[in-house]
Amino acid sequence: MTEHLTLRLAAVNMRKRNAITHALLNTSTNTHLLLIQEPWFNTISTVSDDSSKQGVDVLGGVASPGWEIHYPSFTST
Repeated sequence: MTEHLTLRLAAVNMRKRNAITHALLNTSTNTHLLLIQEPWFNTISTVSDDSSKQGVDVLGGVASPGWEIHYPSFTST
């Protein structure tokens, strides 16, 4: 007899809120796939660049060790 696996999904709108997204990722233990609308995505660091006196912003989003995050592609311009 074939065993059926249960896949738990959740879809949420984070309204670009960093702290709330961190809280969700750190407390969600019974969900296999989170679909996040409007995730927080902003400057996470600055790297040196000889052509820019102030450096160049590195963009990124919320990360959590228990989750693998996939963003759509984006350009820096």
